[in-house]
Amino acid sequence: EKGWGYIWKDPHEETITADDGVSEEKMTINEAAALLAVATTGQAPKGGLWLGGKKYTVTQKNMAEEHKECTFKYVFAAASKCGVHIVATTSQITCGFYSEEEGQTAGNAKAAVFDYAEYLIGMNM
Repeated sequence: EKGWGYIWKDPHEETITADDGVSEEKMTINEAAALLAVATTGQAPKGGLWLGGKKYTVTQKNMAEEHKECTFKYVFAAASKCGVHIVATTSQITCGFYSEEEGQTAGNAKAAVFDYAEYLIGMNM
C-alpha cells in the first residue's frame, strides 16, 4: 500500500495559481492524466504534475534520451527533498522516486529507472 501512495491519489481538488500568475483558483487534479501528459510531451498540464497528492516541478526533460543501445523519453521532476525520474518507452511509463530524508539519492534512482527502461525495450515494451 505504501508504494501506491507515492504515485496515486484519486482525482482531488487543489488550489493553483491562475493564468494571470497572481490570483488563485480551484482545480480538479487527475494525476494519471498529468503523468501521461508529462511522459509523452515533457511538460506538465495546467495544474501541474501531482503524484501521490504531492506537487512536483518538471526541471529536466529529454524526449530522445539515449542510454546504452536504447532511446526513450525522459523527464525529471522535483519536490522538496525528493524527486521522480520518469521514463516512457513505446508502451510503458516507469517512475523511480527517491527521498533524501530516507537516505536515497537522485543518481541511484535514475540509474535504476534507466536500466529498467533498457530491460523493457529489450522485451519490446
